[in-house]
Amino acid sequence: MHVTASDALYKKGLQLAERNDLVGALACIQEHLVACPRDGEALNDAGTILAALGRPWPVVEHLRRALEITGDPRYLVNLAETPVGLTGKMPVLRYIWTHTQNPARW
Repeated sequence: MHVTASDALYKKGLQLAERNDLVGALACIQEHLVACPRDGEALNDAGTILAALGRPWPVVEHLRRALEITGDPRYLVNLAETPVGLTGKMPVLRYIWTHTQNPARW
């Protein structure tokens, strides 16, 4: 399998995240997403890192896109667990409610 420069950036981002260099990890993963904007796993990982950095609204956008692209319900759970979701912000709760009431939309 051929590894692209973008794939290498994503892998480096994951390694940095494991070493708790969240700012560096996010930079690498976001650069990967420029080349691969429909990479649901990378969107989820970026969202998780943003949550750890305390930046809840970008988390919602990344996880929403990951859910829409992949249809993977794991991302719905991650979205529900974001600080924004837990504080009761209506747009997030409305989005979660809509998707849990109609699993076909996953």
